[in-house]
Amino acid sequence: MRNNDATNSREEEVKRLRNEIAVLKNRQNKLSNSQEDTGQEDQTTQLKESEANLHALINNRDDSIWSIDDQYHFVILNDIFKRDYRDAYDVELQAGDYAFAGLDKQTIHFWKSKYDLALSGEKVVFEFNTPIHGEMHYYEVSLSPIKKDNEYCGVSCL
Repeated sequence: MRNNDATNSREEEVKRLRNEIAVLKNRQNKLSNSQEDTGQEDQTTQLKESEANLHALINNRDDSIWSIDDQYHFVILNDIFKRDYRDAYDVELQAGDYAFAGLDKQTIHFWKSKYDLALSGEKVVFEFNTPIHGEMHYYEVSLSPIKKDNEYCGVSCL
């Protein structure tokens, strides 16, 4: 188990990353939802830059980072999460995939119960382990609700 200083440091890093991701996603949403005809080329360039920054942010980490929407579809997946998920469940993921596809009932129940707590507005932190290629791997997971227009619309996961 980790000591309190390490846990607090990880929580602070998780908060910082969530804030950075939220800022980039907000910028991306504003740019993609803009209805102005003028400057369309500039908006496209800014949107591409925002996407590149988000991609760099989530893939320059040694942690799994992903998010789901309120229908349990993956929205954002970093390369570490895709690799670990493939190794654990023998499923190749991409954005838009249903989070429970290809999983057994016990695994679906485990993850759905955690996601549902976060979708109800709760921050959920837990540890779990799973065998990968004959070795037990241990994870600490943090799930945070994503709120839009006063409704919970997804979960960010680290």
